[in-house]
Amino acid sequence: MLILFLHEQTGAPRYRAAAGTVRNCYGQIPKNADGGYWHKEIYPNEMWVDGIYMAEPFLVRYGGLFGDAAFCYDTAVFQTTLIASHTLDPKKKLLYHGWDQDKNAEWANPETGLSPILWSRGMGWYAMALVDMMEYLPKDHPGYGKFHGLLKDVVEGLKNVQDPKTGLWFQVLDQGGKPDNWIETSGSMMYIYAIKKAIRLKYIDTKYTAVADRAWQGLKSYIEADDKGMPVITEAVRGMGVQKNYERYVGFARLKNSTHGLMAVQLAASEMEW
Repeated sequence: MLILFLHEQTGAPRYRAAAGTVRNCYGQIPKNADGGYWHKEIYPNEMWVDGIYMAEPFLVRYGGLFGDAAFCYDTAVFQTTLIASHTLDPKKKLLYHGWDQDKNAEWANPETGLSPILWSRGMGWYAMALVDMMEYLPKDHPGYGKFHGLLKDVVEGLKNVQDPKTGLWFQVLDQGGKPDNWIETSGSMMYIYAIKKAIRLKYIDTKYTAVADRAWQGLKSYIEADDKGMPVITEAVRGMGVQKNYERYVGFARLKNSTHGLMAVQLAASEMEW
């Protein structure tokens, strides 16, 4: 997305050329039998919810800028809705971290291929992707309504598992009552961004303003100051993939000023304070 931003700001040919190089890579990504992109080549036939943010918002913006809508729009909608069809819990209205079509990953349910955990940051990536794509996907595209429905479901699901004490969200989203579960700030800040932006763009009801506001206030207790008085964002889980059980998710290290935490707080602030 940075390449596309730089192209828009400068018009320099090198940025369009770089964007074209990225666009051409989409024809080389391996797919499973349903047509879903593998998360990485080392994870055959696996789709992870966090992977949607890494690929599809770029496609939607690129398609609109460079007249490549037929492929870009349809591909982004297909990939985003395909993973939801396998990972969305219709009652909780949240998406599980991953799905393995082969059903043989160590974390995969042998019958469904579904991972067992609703992971904070993975759900955050997906929520942000929906909002960012809706901003540029034409409203008359068939996928727009699908994205809108998914977004409304996800925001409602997040409201239902928001921690009443801190206003934030747990590392394992739906198991906040367990004593070893903990507030995860990078995912929480991604939700603030997605919810507040969705309200601003009138995708969801303004009643959800209270959800974002409570989270933004709660975040302040997870910001420390270093010896120079600069803010330090705490409690962001380090980079991680799909895990096989709850214990593995809550056992991962929590970092201060991780790249994920710093990125997420800037996005959240861009909606809450700009």
